[in-house]
Amino acid sequence: MEASQIKTVAVLPFTVEDRFRNKKGIEFASQVEAALASVIIDGKPYFKLIDRLTIDRVIQEQKFNISGLVSQDDVVRIGKFVGAKGVYTGVLHPIKKGEDSYTEKRVECKEKNRCIEKYVICIRRTLTFSFTPRLVDVETGRVVYSRTISAHQVSHGCQDTSPPASFEQMENDARQIALREFVRDVAPYYTTVTLELMDSKDNIRSKEDKEKFSSALDFAKKGRMDKACSMWEEIYERNKNSISLNYNLGVCKEISGKPAEALSFYKKADQLTTKPNDLINKALKRASELLEKQEKLKKQMGAI
Repeated sequence: MEASQIKTVAVLPFTVEDRFRNKKGIEFASQVEAALASVIIDGKPYFKLIDRLTIDRVIQEQKFNISGLVSQDDVVRIGKFVGAKGVYTGVLHPIKKGEDSYTEKRVECKEKNRCIEKYVICIRRTLTFSFTPRLVDVETGRVVYSRTISAHQVSHGCQDTSPPASFEQMENDARQIALREFVRDVAPYYTTVTLELMDSKDNIRSKEDKEKFSSALDFAKKGRMDKACSMWEEIYERNKNSISLNYNLGVCKEISGKPAEALSFYKKADQLTTKPNDLINKALKRASELLEKQEKLKKQMGAI
């Protein structure tokens, strides 16, 4: 994702719609900074954050007005002054809270065949925390990332059990969940997915192509998927009806971050099968989900 490529960033106060907006906006910017600072890749901080003192000094010296929604031009100017490649800002939305009471039936049996029913009062609390972060590329002035992130919390409690969680605790939990989702959006992260390859030489015509197919598998087993994928691509035009070749090239496209092309190869492999194949079924599902996420992100960026 484009946002993950912008590593030197500044975080400006978020816009907050209440009378404590300056204080809350600054506090939340600090929490966003902490979330970005927590991203560690290969044992090192991934993002380089412009320190708060530098940002505050520039804002004061240049007399920028950040008490309300900061204009995109001002965001770019502040970013250039502090030496940032990207600037995060956005809106912290009002927290939505709800509380209602209800009753639950209890049955108490003190003696055999002598039970009584009673009802106890219970409380249900709900809370929704949401914010809309926005990342501006200082060089181009474009908004490269923006979406509203929400986290919902529900807590129950009755007279004869533990009480529901406090709104303060629910807000803190929801805030942390939302910040973690934000980090997943803008930061690279490692995830372990086992992608099995197929080794059958079905419908691979010549002896030379079969040998190259097998050699490519050897490279793949040694962690050289770049070489393996290149070798499979070389023989594909002559062996388009090979289930294994289509599937393996689908894996190549998937690990290259091209879910649409991966899905196309997986579908071709599926069309060539005469019975269900677990590897292909999993691959179709996986690539479809990746493509759906990619398309969703494009729509969100197009709406900015």
